[in-house]
Amino acid sequence: MSRTTPRRRSRGALAVTLAAASLFLSACGGSSGSQDKAQAPAKPGQKVDLRFWSWVPGVDKAVDKWNATHPDIHVKLEKIPSGSSGGYAKMRAALKSGNAPDLAQVEYQEIPSFLLENGLVNLSEYGADKDRSKFVDWQ
Repeated sequence: MSRTTPRRRSRGALAVTLAAASLFLSACGGSSGSQDKAQAPAKPGQKVDLRFWSWVPGVDKAVDKWNATHPDIHVKLEKIPSGSSGGYAKMRAALKSGNAPDLAQVEYQEIPSFLLENGLVNLSEYGADKDRSKFVDWQ
């Protein structure tokens, strides 16, 4: 039985987050900084900017790699305090004010609370179902 390290899980979470982001970009335009504001669909070749909040050490390297390989999708990393040290409070305040980031690092145990606050987006509405087989069934 293999064990995953926290670093491997964090990298996997970023990969899932960024992969999920790429799935719904065909339905979204540039970043408005809020999921509450309507966005016009992106046109082919149109650059899309996404704000990504994370506290994970080294995640900037993954974001840089993403940006280098996806010229039409630019992810801007904004470092926030880790988990209960202030990051989740900042995310919840941003959700309430209508200024949430496009992407955020959220630990598995926090998903239910963000679901209850309407802080998650069902990506199947944006075509994510076609890539369901690329992920383990619990994601």
